[in-house]
Formats: sequence, structure tokens, C-alpha cells
Amino acid sequence: MIEIPRAARAEYYRVYKRIRGVDAEPVAVGSPTDPDFTLERLPRNAEIELSVSAVNSLMAVVAPVLGAPLLGVVSDLPRGDWRIGAPFYFCAAVQAVALGLAWMHFGKARRARLAAARPT
Repeated sequence: MIEIPRAARAEYYRVYKRIRGVDAEPVAVGSPTDPDFTLERLPRNAEIELSVSAVNSLMAVVAPVLGAPLLGVVSDLPRGDWRIGAPFYFCAAVQAVALGLAWMHFGKARRARLAAARPT
């Protein structure tokens, strides 16, 4: 059993394990909502790496729904075609929108803070 420290605003956690010498990449083993997680059927005398990520984003739900079809569309394109990068371009556009929203939010908060500090 592993105990994961609670993360602020985490809705659930993703737990990955990698058995050294067996797994090349970490393998997802669960998505508990409770930070106490039990790993079962582990090999004896093996080195096991565990990693945990806290998820508090809607993108964990939306990304597979949008990403898989987009990858399917570009998977048949010939090597070197610029459209193969469409999933990355899409992600860059989403990040640009997120940056714009954050910029507006923190700018508004800063203006409100400065207005409150101004003597009347």
C-alpha cells in the first residue's frame, strides 16, 4: 500500500509503476480518488519505480476524446507532410488560449489589487 500526500484541488490521482528490467515505460495501474492506493501482484525481489500525478483538470477527460480522432486523421499521411503535426498545432493553440485567459485573469486581479491599495 502506498500513501500519497494530498494535493490541493486534486480530483483524483494517476498511479504508474515501472518494474526495472521488465517495463520500458511506466504502466498505468490505477486512478484512485483516495490518495491511499494498494498495489497487488507485485513480483518478489524486483525494483519497482512508482510515480503519481494529481489530476485536477477537465483536459484529462477532453484530451483523449479530441486527441485520438485527430491522431487517426493524420496517421495515414505520408512522411514529411506538414499536417502530421496537427495534434501538436492544436495543443499549441489550446495553450495559447489558456495563456490569454490567464493573462486576462491575473491582469484583472492586479488592477483590483492596485485599486484597493490606492488611497482615497
